[in-house]
Amino acid sequence: MLFPDSTVAGTFPSAILMVDMKQSFCPVIIVSGTAGVAAASCFDYDEKGKADVSRYSLATGGSAQPTGSRLQLTSVTKHSGYNPTTFSNNIAVVQFAVAALPDPMRVGVGTAPTKWSRKILVHRALTDDGFSWLDYETTSGAAADASACGAASTLFQNYQSDYLCSITTRTSMYNQQCVMPYKYVLAVNGESLSQLGFYSHSAIQDATNYCAKSTIYNYYLFIANYIPWINSIINPAITAVSPPDDQRHKIPHGDVDSGGVSSHYDNYRNYDNHQQPTVNHEHHSYG
Repeated sequence: MLFPDSTVAGTFPSAILMVDMKQSFCPVIIVSGTAGVAAASCFDYDEKGKADVSRYSLATGGSAQPTGSRLQLTSVTKHSGYNPTTFSNNIAVVQFAVAALPDPMRVGVGTAPTKWSRKILVHRALTDDGFSWLDYETTSGAAADASACGAASTLFQNYQSDYLCSITTRTSMYNQQCVMPYKYVLAVNGESLSQLGFYSHSAIQDATNYCAKSTIYNYYLFIANYIPWINSIINPAITAVSPPDDQRHKIPHGDVDSGGVSSHYDNYRNYDNHQQPTVNHEHHSYG
């Protein structure tokens, strides 16, 4: 059976990080009734590396829910290896006290992300008032040339199994002259469906912003290699979903040093506020 992209998207809960009661660009992948994962770069931290959870909540919903409910976060745990300059290990676990799952909803996370036959990029946002969900925007088969993606990012070059790189973009909701990445990645293999990852960062070569005409490489971080780390924080554990032709999931170990890169990097904190840090790549650490 061939599931349409929108049907696949509608089987998983939608969740957007709200910052000071305003929607951000940042998606949250719901992995259990009381936990999810998001880009660590979506949060502000104090000098002790802690996020003020009172500033953050989730807007959640399903495909048939026109109004998003709100869930206050109770904790944000960023990965110890997260680097805000390079976006290495750009992942955080968020937890909330009230169940976020409309019934029925899937929350399975795909293992062996490169083995899934079809990957779907998904974007979903709220209306300007923040209370109604807009329609899904989806696209399939969006992987870019690996060598070009590696040339733009040494982080991707050294950790290709951790990312989906795509040059496919969508028009900004707020500026028709600019383009934006999608928010998260789902996967299909036969009748198996899973959540694979979320938007982490982008590389722009020979340009300074997302309204330029040059190629933009968008990198989506796969969750799979971080499952043991996530499970050390949450309870119950993640439901891991293997593609039908790869029932064994292997977690790689060890670090690989990476060099610098001359590309320009950006990460969306919200729709119109682009941070542009200097790049100095470090290594990934999954645990």
